Amino acid sequence: MIQPRGLLFVFVSCLLMCLCNAFNAHDTIHLVREAAHVMHIGGAGYGFAPGGVANLTSQSIYIAGHSTTDFEAYFLLRRYSSHDDFLSEYDLALESKTCMATSERRDDATDMVIDVGDYTEWQDVKSKTRTFTEEDQGLYYLTFQRCVPEGDDNKHKVTMTFTHHFYNVDSSGSIDYLSEGEQPLPFVYTLFSLGYALAFAAWVRLVRSAKSADAASGAAPRVHHVHHLMSFLLLIKSLTVFSDAMKWRYTRWTGSGEAWSVFYYLFSFLKGMLLFVVILLIGSGWSFLKPFLSPKEKKVIFAVLLLQVVDNIAILFISSSSEGTQGYVTWTNVLHLVDIACCCAVMFPIIWQIRRLEEAVAADELAEGSIRKLTLFKQFYMLVVSYVYFTRIVVYLVASTLGYKHAWLAPFLSELATLAFYVIVGYKFRPMEKNPYLQLRSREDDDEGGLNLEEFGLRDDDDDDEEEEE
Repeated sequence: MIQPRGLLFVFVSCLLMCLCNAFNAHDTIHLVREAAHVMHIGGAGYGFAPGGVANLTSQSIYIAGHSTTDFEAYFLLRRYSSHDDFLSEYDLALESKTCMATSERRDDATDMVIDVGDYTEWQDVKSKTRTFTEEDQGLYYLTFQRCVPEGDDNKHKVTMTFTHHFYNVDSSGSIDYLSEGEQPLPFVYTLFSLGYALAFAAWVRLVRSAKSADAASGAAPRVHHVHHLMSFLLLIKSLTVFSDAMKWRYTRWTGSGEAWSVFYYLFSFLKGMLLFVVILLIGSGWSFLKPFLSPKEKKVIFAVLLLQVVDNIAILFISSSSEGTQGYVTWTNVLHLVDIACCCAVMFPIIWQIRRLEEAVAADELAEGSIRKLTLFKQFYMLVVSYVYFTRIVVYLVASTLGYKHAWLAPFLSELATLAFYVIVGYKFRPMEKNPYLQLRSREDDDEGGLNLEEFGLRDDDDDDEEEEE
């Protein structure tokens, strides 16, 4: 069986492998023998404000089979009204139904085109620069397409080195490398990193005060192992958002935030694993209600850890691939599949615990403590479902309807929902006296109602030792 340290080693190895090229220059594309005939270059679209500048430079390109074939190939920077508008034309090009550079949407006033069809000029440096005005500002996407011959073809693989240099100019005249809709993101992520840091400080103070109160009174401990894991989760989440804020801030200043991307991906990997593990442990009742995990709960946790490694590896490969390449499509599908699998997997322990408590309540109508625990579990289940639904579906729908100038609202809503989820879960399962989640029924009630706690994993060995002493 793969150990957690092995999973971490696999992820770190893939992280370094995927980022090694990124440190050369964030805006330079190196492709070697790519069979795709159309590719989206440069990640998401870029929003140019008035005064923004775009520079396209084809440094070298080679298309196999040039001795026997005439080529039509172009680099194209074109304005679109939205991402969906771009995808509608891009999908047609993928199906080889249209050549984007010469299609009906051709607009000589706004399109930037570099023709690289003549193989005698492939080693020549070709460059174009534009400064945008009020008339041609907007959301632009950069693509490469081999129009002739059509379709993906292993006989005509493309090798290229291409540089794109985009930036806007702020009110003070300084260069801002962020797209117009991304400019508020450094502040947004800095604000949320502060919010998570304050939540971490408040949680640690609460845990320490509860632990001190238990030691002074000699009462049963209210602080459990999962509370410490929740502390660690808040710390890692704060560091994740802070490194993301710094990545965006340095991208604004220098055009590249890859140095902070290393820290962001590492913290994001740990955060993703911790988040799902904490949800699983709370849902299973571990540390609160029982000092152990059942074999099937252990299998679910290990499966989620493994899926999180695959999920983060998929994110790394997507970030280092160009949209439209086979690698990009494959890893995007893997990412969506793994994300759905993780979200589904965390529900199983909660459902199992709800079923146990429902059986306990059915066995004893006076099981008031079990009823309270059952109510809280159902609330926790609905909370997790709502969080997953909002961050995976609602935020996506909002992002697809927003204009490019308001693109920052989607991550803002996602982080706001995540912070609210952390706060609500922490409040419901905080260390306190008479928490319905922590209350176990007395031995007399068990005897009267005939409820066997061992059957539901709610009794540990200490209870058996106390009975033997009596």
